[in-house]
Amino acid sequence: MLLLLFYRSPIFCTVDLIEQEAPGASQYLLLNPFAVILQQTRHAVLGPGHPNAWEASGASGALIVVPIALTVAVGIAGWPVFRRLAPRIAEEL
Repeated sequence: MLLLLFYRSPIFCTVDLIEQEAPGASQYLLLNPFAVILQQTRHAVLGPGHPNAWEASGASGALIVVPIALTVAVGIAGWPVFRRLAPRIAEEL
């Protein structure tokens, strides 16, 4: 799953460039939590010339809630697995 998220993320191209080539595509691209992190990092590091994730998603900025909810849900679901496997992880590595 992480490999799929990685290859479906705009690493070498920006979200606004993708939006110019395919209008409306940035909304679906930003459903990927990793793409949102990349867009926010570009905005923070490279400056306000790059839109933040909320601005890049266009008129329906509420779509940013989806990757945030996915991240929180995976974190909550993964916590019991981590607690169960944590004592034995050093021996298995």
